[in-house]
Amino acid sequence: MKKQIKTVLSLLLALLMMVPCVTAGFATDTTASLYRLYGDGMLFKQNSEAVFAGTAKPSSTVSCKITNDDGTVISSAESKTGIDGCFSVAAETPEGGYTEYTVTLFENGVLFAELKNVVFGELWLASGQSNMLFSLAGDLKGEQMKADGKTFSYWLRFLKTPPSPKYNGSKDNIPLNPQNDIKGSKWIKGNENEVYTVSAVAFYFARRLQKKLDVPVGILEAAHGGTTVATWLSREAVDGNKAVKDILVKNGSYVFESSWDEENQDIYTDMSGNYNKLIAPLRPFRLSGMIWYQGESDVMLGCSQGEYSKQLDLLQRSYSSLFGYDGKLPLVFTQLASYGYASDLRLQLFNAELSGFQQADPQSRALVSVYDIPLTYESDVNAIHPLEKTKIGERMAFCAEGLVYSKHGTYSAATVESTELSETDVIVSLKDTGDGLMSDGKALKGFAVCGEDGIYLEAKAEIISDSTIRVWNDSVKNPCSVTYAVSQYNGRSNLFARTDGERLPVSPFITDKAYSAHFRKDNGWTDCDTKKIWRTHTNELTGFYDTWSAENAVLTFTKDSAFDGDSGLEVKAEKGSFSIKPVLKDKNGDIFFDIDKSLFGYRELTFKVRNNGQTEVKFSGAEIGYNDRKGTVRICGMDDRRTSENKNAKCTIPADGGWHTVHLDLTKIFLPDSQLIDNSTADRLDSVEELEFTFSSEENNSDLSIDSFAFSTEKPSEKKRGIGDLIRAFFDKVAEFFKKIFGLK
Repeated sequence: MKKQIKTVLSLLLALLMMVPCVTAGFATDTTASLYRLYGDGMLFKQNSEAVFAGTAKPSSTVSCKITNDDGTVISSAESKTGIDGCFSVAAETPEGGYTEYTVTLFENGVLFAELKNVVFGELWLASGQSNMLFSLAGDLKGEQMKADGKTFSYWLRFLKTPPSPKYNGSKDNIPLNPQNDIKGSKWIKGNENEVYTVSAVAFYFARRLQKKLDVPVGILEAAHGGTTVATWLSREAVDGNKAVKDILVKNGSYVFESSWDEENQDIYTDMSGNYNKLIAPLRPFRLSGMIWYQGESDVMLGCSQGEYSKQLDLLQRSYSSLFGYDGKLPLVFTQLASYGYASDLRLQLFNAELSGFQQADPQSRALVSVYDIPLTYESDVNAIHPLEKTKIGERMAFCAEGLVYSKHGTYSAATVESTELSETDVIVSLKDTGDGLMSDGKALKGFAVCGEDGIYLEAKAEIISDSTIRVWNDSVKNPCSVTYAVSQYNGRSNLFARTDGERLPVSPFITDKAYSAHFRKDNGWTDCDTKKIWRTHTNELTGFYDTWSAENAVLTFTKDSAFDGDSGLEVKAEKGSFSIKPVLKDKNGDIFFDIDKSLFGYRELTFKVRNNGQTEVKFSGAEIGYNDRKGTVRICGMDDRRTSENKNAKCTIPADGGWHTVHLDLTKIFLPDSQLIDNSTADRLDSVEELEFTFSSEENNSDLSIDSFAFSTEKPSEKKRGIGDLIRAFFDKVAEFFKKIFGLK
């Protein structure tokens, strides 16, 4: 028994002797500490400097050593702490690679911190709002990879920060001044399960970049959902820029220091809140560049044209200084996906503005276009958050490979370089087209063109060289401007530029913003090519909807029924009377946000029709619902023929198997009491809610092909008649005379 007691006492004594050895050698005689931003497994930018920051005794000496696995010191440095006790010491970093290092820090020669498994490579900041914050576990592919237990490269490193770190005891409190640290931050390796908590966009970006560059890649994640760009700007930067300060004062985002209340400021709109909490603490790091996914909140709040670009430009320049970047910090940013931000053109013009922002400094900026990405989403996060983040992150990496690492000459979505106008068409030359322009194999869509009146009409386009396209509309003489993909939903737009086997959608553009009387939206119904189209409406009603519906008829979209494009409407009816109508409203009876309900400036509507049956079919007219009224649009003719200005005018579609053009006069609307409303000047059809096209046949089993609905700004009466028109008109009058004489029908 005594022997056992003696053994236990010996062990206790040994343990007691070990404790002072550890504490004396590791921070027993020091209160110094690193900020929470540092940790095992972290990454610093290669061939740069690693800055270590924290607190220590005032006027003490803080030194650091970077050693390799055999204990050799490869870099070291020291500095003095200030009277406030804060220190910052910077050591040179080696070339990146798959070697791990140890960092030790000392206060007055006493060890107080040791960082293990530190690596060097490329380090990027990932910032923005909820689409950047959206986790890998929530991503469509990430969710499946997590369920399968998939792990990733050990050489990926992520600094995960909370979107609302605590300040003065609460995550809701917002500091007036920039902070030095972020509570709750943590470094995560790519092979750890926690990687599924990091930003999906940042993960896909880093994963591709690491494979392409063959060095470790790190991400500093600083994102907060629902925030405006003003919240990411420092007070110092805003106060030094009158233009931006005026913008923030005007929209109520600027808060004077004397008025700042840390418990009641709005982190989502008030200037500098997210900067102070999430960006300023990261200033010790040296960056390779920045990826940015933000803007949804500014669009929703109605940020005026040009205001966002001024703020983003200030953000880029101020961050360049903050992170010690020589020149402008490379910025890779993305356009926004379709969503019901508003019923106006905010989203379209915002995405076009981002294109102009990139063009203003292409040496430091790269733009990612996203309108071709699937709009799959979960109802509880709503359609503003597409679940498919893979392409966005990988496209950002593709852009970074060219912009920063010169892996390829093209690194941004193609934009307009110049235009050449003629009497009939516009030749648009694009830059950043890489190996050349291409479509998705279908006829080009998403184009519109206008004349001097600034009223845009759907246009045709063709690729005529690797970097040029021709755009035209036969009814627009002397065209002045072209738009591409300028629509609330522009997912049908299909012009791409390819580089090294990859393709980026061409950026939405407006060639001349001086012409803006009426931008055309992609209604989806006019070309009869698409059975269903995405509608960006209120959240629960966002999704795919039919473009056309029918009464007493069956509709199918077939290639055989196409006059032009990829398909057309085949309309089969068993009964004598039937109708078709484009779907303009949701199930609650509200007009979709992305429907072009204003027909401002349009004077004629035409469509192509072919009778595939054995008996003639009459077109009875188009009923239109607008401005709380309903009326009948006057049929002004078929092909080259003209009918009388009569409410009951009809045109007959012969069973000849040929295509015919039906003309409708939008300047002449008959109300139910036969009152004629002249819309050429007074009423401009600015709120069309319904269009219905009615047909009839004395026989059953009608079979029509209908395609290519097109608006025109020309008055039907302005169209000149040729000699053939006059001859046909003469014989029509003769036929009408004999019908009256002999009582013929």
